[in-house]
Amino acid sequence: MKYGAKHAAVTGIILSAVLFLFPQGAKACEQCGQCGGAKKAKAEVSGRVTDPVCGMKVDPKTAEKKGLVAKYRGRKYYFCMKADLEKFKKNPEKYLKNQKGMQHGGIHERMMQNYAEVIKLEGLLLQTKNASRGVKIADAFVKKALEFVNRMNEMTRTNPGMMKKDSMMAQHYKQLKKLLRTLTALNTQFKAALQKPRQEKLFAQLKTTAAEFVKHMKKCHGMMMKHMGAGKGMMKGH
Repeated sequence: MKYGAKHAAVTGIILSAVLFLFPQGAKACEQCGQCGGAKKAKAEVSGRVTDPVCGMKVDPKTAEKKGLVAKYRGRKYYFCMKADLEKFKKNPEKYLKNQKGMQHGGIHERMMQNYAEVIKLEGLLLQTKNASRGVKIADAFVKKALEFVNRMNEMTRTNPGMMKKDSMMAQHYKQLKKLLRTLTALNTQFKAALQKPRQEKLFAQLKTTAAEFVKHMKKCHGMMMKHMGAGKGMMKGH
């Protein structure tokens, strides 16, 4: 067999294997006909869509089973909770107008990102023994802790009834805000401290407070994910 024939045969086998293993991706690329086909194929495989009210990624099948679906202008929209569905029904245009921005980072997803960052920085903070080397880490931790609390504030504004229904989560949330104020004050003093004994003392207090903050943050986050239906596959893994 000549080289050209061999090359054609091998190419045909590879192409057949790709079409067999990745039918959705191949179909998407065929329909698109441009480099965007791969992205489209990936989206089809993931199968998740965006809740137009809060921006959370939702599994359509799970939403269908729970009745968290609304049809508007011939298109179906899926939701993570009943409260979002009711809001959408009252004023769909309001939420559809903001949907594009929500797709690029909903409140829930940004909060989950902050959650992971705070935990990572706490680990670095606790591992650091030298106070002078911990200044930047402590500062970064406090900033990310502030971002997480701000995301929680956004969540409570989006779903005002959540805290009322869960008194334990409300208590942890209240404690989070109190600890954040303490962290901010300690961090300001720590950065301004000039003498080593003072630095070491403040750094130790920062570590203790940071660990306490993370403890309440985990409780708060876990309870919130329970309300969002994370345990039943409504949210992305974190």
